[in-house]
Amino acid sequence: MTLRQSSPWPSIVAGAGLAICLGAKTARAQIVDYAPPIGISALDGKFSARLIGRVEVDFVGLSAQLSNFVVADRQITDIRRGRIGVEGGYGDFLRFRLGFDTPRTGPVQFDDAFVALTLADGLVLVAGEHRFLVPLEERTPSRFTNFNERANFLDAFNPDRHLNAALIAHGERWLVGASIGTDTVDLDPAPGAGGNERLQAYGRVDYAAIRQERRLVHLGATIRWREARASNLLSFGNGEAGSQPFFPDIVDTAGIGTSDLFLAGEFHASQGPFYLQGEYGFTTANILAGESTSFQGGYVGVGWVITGEPRAQTYGVYSLGRPAFGRPRVRRPVTKGGPGQWEVSARVDILDSNGSSPVLNPDGIDLAAGGRVRDLDFGLVWYPTPFTRASFQYSLADVEGGRAAVQANPINGTAHLFSGRLQFDF
Repeated sequence: MTLRQSSPWPSIVAGAGLAICLGAKTARAQIVDYAPPIGISALDGKFSARLIGRVEVDFVGLSAQLSNFVVADRQITDIRRGRIGVEGGYGDFLRFRLGFDTPRTGPVQFDDAFVALTLADGLVLVAGEHRFLVPLEERTPSRFTNFNERANFLDAFNPDRHLNAALIAHGERWLVGASIGTDTVDLDPAPGAGGNERLQAYGRVDYAAIRQERRLVHLGATIRWREARASNLLSFGNGEAGSQPFFPDIVDTAGIGTSDLFLAGEFHASQGPFYLQGEYGFTTANILAGESTSFQGGYVGVGWVITGEPRAQTYGVYSLGRPAFGRPRVRRPVTKGGPGQWEVSARVDILDSNGSSPVLNPDGIDLAAGGRVRDLDFGLVWYPTPFTRASFQYSLADVEGGRAAVQANPINGTAHLFSGRLQFDF
């Protein structure tokens, strides 16, 4: 196995952050929302602002038995995410957030950057860079997901944070929203920098059929239409550890789409510490020649909070700036001499990047033949406190016909991915 030498600083940063957070006051560890030590508020109590941020340090190992795969086995330790920002508001009328992400390479990028205005009770206008209307797992920050990596179809079809204006109506158990916007704001001044989308529109529906302290049944659906920039056509693929820049995509098509229509459905059911969750999505791409072809993917998974905290407690069908599932309510944090919160999960994750109809170039190569990947994922998460987390994921990926559209010999075989993460946030 080839080992790339890594800097010791990610581990040092993570260890220091965990020590600071574990040494925080006990009262802070017992509540979900808190006022951080760095913040300001006006004398009248209406205006407030506070500093927010997070650091995630990843260890990733890949062992692949894949034909025609150009990356050797390797292990890497690096800072996956480093984010800093400020959020606040004025009374019940205005909320804002401005956050920045420091990627491994390239300039600093926006994380969230939006202003939300309450127009009436249960009616909000949100403008800026955000992702309030995306599918369930994508809407949940990496701080609170069950696995280190999101499902493959979400990365492949890319319903993500972008610049838009959204109108959202919501109640205690439902949400309906729509938005119109463009691609994410890119702060990279390099020529050719930027994403694929020239224009995109979203629609979103959430409904909690059952919402109790220990029981939850959630249903949701997303629709998105997007149009590509003429110079950057859409492709549809993602590899194991697709968010990791160290490994190329294992399944991927050529750039073929001028526009696409994405539809996704989701469910979550939980009883006490046990839960079942799944999502399915497909996208139909329009091709330059006037043809169309479709791709699909989804997952289904189960989980158990070993220490007994009900999964339903962290749910909020609408809470501005919060995900559908948010910060855990750790009943016995280590700062009180408890074990923290422990959770295990497993899922089957499938992505089919072979188009339903072939898209042949003059040489007879199917540009829509991206391949298939089937994952079996296992996850373990430990929250010593609500603001610190250590997590581990193992994935066994079975690849068939990967990247046939973009390389002469497609990828076939299996890959083993191991990833560990230390994180803290404030």
